[in-house]
Amino acid sequence: MMTILILGATGFVGSKVTQLLLKEGHRVVCASRDVATTQAKFPQAEVIYCDFLHDMHSKVWLSRLAGIDVIINCVGIFYHRDQQLIWDVHLHTPQALYKAAEQTQVKYIIHLSALNIEHYHNNYAQSKLAIENVLRHTSIPS
Repeated sequence: MMTILILGATGFVGSKVTQLLLKEGHRVVCASRDVATTQAKFPQAEVIYCDFLHDMHSKVWLSRLAGIDVIINCVGIFYHRDQQLIWDVHLHTPQALYKAAEQTQVKYIIHLSALNIEHYHNNYAQSKLAIENVLRHTSIPS
């Protein structure tokens, strides 16, 4: 059994991943802005508060990563009027999270991205590509 932190657990892909991991008997920790809704959806999971629009400093993630073996990031926003929000959610906050993870016992990072993003020049694709490049330089296998 592993302890797995899931970001984006209530989304389309994240909810399927969360259900599967709970069914397999893993300890699942969901990080969410809406703790009550997430807890209601996954009563067997532990739910902690996080806000991808504000948690852009590694120090806020350190205590949240205590005891975590694996991070699975399923967060994704394809379009938003506020283009900075897309960069914060896809790059700045995950970058802080992954930097914090390097200071902990996290063994693996699984980051959901998109296919062929290097061929697209919108903020979604470019921000996803940017965090992939960050991950290539972390000390944790991804």
